[in-house]
Amino acid sequence: MSLDHSATTPAPESSERVVGEPEVMQSAAGFYVGCSVTEDGFTSPHSRYSDYFPNADKAQTWLDNARRTNSL
Repeated sequence: MSLDHSATTPAPESSERVVGEPEVMQSAAGFYVGCSVTEDGFTSPHSRYSDYFPNADKAQTWLDNARRTNSL
């Protein structure tokens, strides 16, 4: 019996994965500070850094303070 070792499985196409900078985001639970990821042309939420806030202004204040104190 002979096995053909020359046949190879094609490598998956490489995809560039880009994680964005922290920003104010919104979900059904409220506003939060997080980042998104873009991969294969699609963008989706990636990480959540803060708790949820009732409005975007409070989330922005949290983000500004985190940047100012380098705690992000």
